[in-house]
Amino acid sequence: MKLTIIKKIGRTEYPFTFEGNDLHEVLMESEKLSFGNVNKCGLCDNEYLFLSAYITKEDNFKYVKISCPNCRASVTFGRKKENPDVYYLRKTDSGELDWQAYKGEPSKPEISENDKIFYDKCSKLVEADSDNYFATLNAFENGKYTSAKAIPVSDRDKFLKKFNENDEEIPF
Repeated sequence: MKLTIIKKIGRTEYPFTFEGNDLHEVLMESEKLSFGNVNKCGLCDNEYLFLSAYITKEDNFKYVKISCPNCRASVTFGRKKENPDVYYLRKTDSGELDWQAYKGEPSKPEISENDKIFYDKCSKLVEADSDNYFATLNAFENGKYTSAKAIPVSDRDKFLKKFNENDEEIPF
């Protein structure tokens, strides 16, 4: 028997599938994900969040976290000592998710050559209408969007429309 549960992290839905011999086993497995949906960043209210996992280089500790690309805050999952397969989101004493502000110097991610071309073309196309695009172009330049495909669909569609109006080649 299988059961799929959808967890929503920001605007992304993550399907988790559990298997067992019967309904009881499937439900027991699904309860290992003991956290609810996380709709927005607890610090800046951004709805674009990312679920990621990593292992520390120093101690080989395994972590899973939800990150905000806007303010770079994150909330980390905890694990039960008695059952390390059970994951929960860390909370403060008051019961709120324990969002941690980013500490350190912001680093710009690597941006591909195609995305640099896309950004440059977008910058030139919207010079006359920069007020409507300033936030998106600024975010791209500062590393909030690591690829042209990460730009919000509404803005990306406006850029693509401008490319078409000017018979520009789309660089992705």
